[in-house]
Amino acid sequence: MIFRLMAVVFLFLALLLASPASGFAQALNTSDDPPAKPDDRTAQALFEDANGYLGRRYQEFNKKNLPYDPQLEQKTKVEQLELAIRNANILRARGPLAGDDLYYLGMLYHLASDADEALKAMQLLLKDGPDGAKAQAARNVVVLYAVKKDRIPEAVAAVADYGKHQPQFPGDRYRMEFLIADAVHTRSDVFVSCSVLLGLVLIKAGYYWLDPLVSLAVAVVIAWNGYKIFKSTVPVLVDAAPVSAQQIAAIAEGVPGVHSVHDVRSRGRDGEMFIEMHMHMGPEVERDHIKTHAITEKVEQRLADALGHVMVTIHVEPLPQSKKS
Repeated sequence: MIFRLMAVVFLFLALLLASPASGFAQALNTSDDPPAKPDDRTAQALFEDANGYLGRRYQEFNKKNLPYDPQLEQKTKVEQLELAIRNANILRARGPLAGDDLYYLGMLYHLASDADEALKAMQLLLKDGPDGAKAQAARNVVVLYAVKKDRIPEAVAAVADYGKHQPQFPGDRYRMEFLIADAVHTRSDVFVSCSVLLGLVLIKAGYYWLDPLVSLAVAVVIAWNGYKIFKSTVPVLVDAAPVSAQQIAAIAEGVPGVHSVHDVRSRGRDGEMFIEMHMHMGPEVERDHIKTHAITEKVEQRLADALGHVMVTIHVEPLPQSKKS
């Protein structure tokens, strides 16, 4: 009986001592930690944080005189990818994005190698056909991932769109066209190789009559690709005019101060043209060289706005006396 009574007393004391401790622990858990502060960095800062991660880490490795370690390099690249994903999620959580925010979201997904999200963000940015360096960079990204996902028409459309906007860089244009050409060439190689293997299988199975049909299909593919190359290169080789002289003249003569133009020539292709013309200024400005120069610059800008990247050579001539009256 005494032992039972002592057991009850000890149990009561244990509960009494434990209650304040648990209450104190709960107070610590609920009141000490302040709420997390939201990340209010700009979209550009979030991108630069992820984009510059490798450089910062490599500087740290150099300060520590660490030897080159391929495993450490791979680990650092994975960390950069994870940081890009985290920063993209921070930016995306802010709601509907537009302009530079949307551009940097696409660039973060590009850095994270997320083709679907990068394409989605960049195509949304480009839906209204914006100009500028960021928009042109976005078109580069669209071409890259459209080619990777075998959506060649989207890539071709992005290159054509690139040629209609400024600024343009020959290196960008070459790289995008090379990606598309390489993808088309690879697709053709795969089709031809598979066709040859199929023909061998059919011959072995005894279907000899199908071999000429497979060979004909391969010949058609090769001929079609040759035709497309021929079609795209011949106008450039023969210096065909990509735009009519009448259209160029109408754009130039729409600039105030221009009386008329003649002997208009153009060569090249859409988005990358060379234009030459002879121009007569109006009698009110033809003797003012400063105004004449300003007018020619306006003509060049109008042509670039309408036709994309153009190199314009303008020969200014005196207005004939017969046209001054």
